[in-house]
Amino acid sequence: MLSGDMIYSTAMNITGVTADVARCETDFVIVSQRHYGRRIPIAMGECKASGEITDGDVQNLKRVADAFEGTRMEPFIVFAKTASFTREEITRCQTAQKAYGHRVILLSGRELEPYFVYERTEKEFEIRSSAVSFEDLARATEGIYFNPRPKQPSTTQ
Repeated sequence: MLSGDMIYSTAMNITGVTADVARCETDFVIVSQRHYGRRIPIAMGECKASGEITDGDVQNLKRVADAFEGTRMEPFIVFAKTASFTREEITRCQTAQKAYGHRVILLSGRELEPYFVYERTEKEFEIRSSAVSFEDLARATEGIYFNPRPKQPSTTQ
């Protein structure tokens, strides 16, 4: 399906032909048409209500994202759930991050509910209040979940 600057599909079954990708299912795949001559951003995601993001979920999407490395595609991995992430899930999801750079995006109910994705979250963390790209979302994830930067209380007198 085409929506604005994105092409997306839901409920995709993925199988590796030449890559080390075990047959798996992803809840969505989004390809952004905004790439300005750089690599083409592609995000694949796993969505849960209150269920747990499992090691299998993380490893499957990590292998898919790894298969895109070194191509014209810039892979991002999205884990979204309507509940909050547990400390174990955050640690587990962080293992899908690449060595240099950010590609994992975590979105909890706090980010999914408001009209603007970081409307609530930017009141708690030192992050940009807006995100217009997968890269922006991955950077915010770093400052919220992987290396949290909580806002410091105001010291005005």
